[in-house]
Amino acid sequence: MLWNFFSGCFNDSCNVFINNAGIFGKVYFPRLVAPINYVLSHSIKTIVQFVLLIGIMIYQLFMNVPIRPSVFMLLFPLLVIWLAGIGVGAGIIISSLTTKYRDLRNLVSFALGLAMYATPVVYPLSEIPERFSWIAYINPVCAPIELFRSWFFGAASIDTRMIFASMGITAMLLAAGLMLFNQNEQTFIDVV
Repeated sequence: MLWNFFSGCFNDSCNVFINNAGIFGKVYFPRLVAPINYVLSHSIKTIVQFVLLIGIMIYQLFMNVPIRPSVFMLLFPLLVIWLAGIGVGAGIIISSLTTKYRDLRNLVSFALGLAMYATPVVYPLSEIPERFSWIAYINPVCAPIELFRSWFFGAASIDTRMIFASMGITAMLLAAGLMLFNQNEQTFIDVV
């Protein structure tokens, strides 16, 4: 659920300039509305999936299936905002580059498929060998997914250093993305 949200925000943000070139070239409006719109549309899908997850968890509780949800489940919207920041920040950086280098879009879609295997989506973080644990620290998506696993299923443990590293990388991606977006929004019509 969280990976789908992140990849949707990232993919749509990667193509924000190219997909909206017609609108951006004709009418002036705050161009940052486009990536925010993508995040909101993916948020609605995630809310529906979340409601289904809660329904399944309630059913499992009645069937005496041993799950260990936490009170931290109430912080789920923060995880969604965190992943949206990562997706939009990285996506806008890529979008700024794809206005000049069109073939980069093909590489990005391939790299996103590989990134899912570098993120503990289908396996827990504890399965990563110690010598490759540095990958989890530089991958900002690892911390929110592991926190989700811990909060909802009680089946994960995460180092607080990884959480702070992910938050720092997220802040840097957002800052760099916004700077590049503001810089490119004025000149990209000439390139596209």
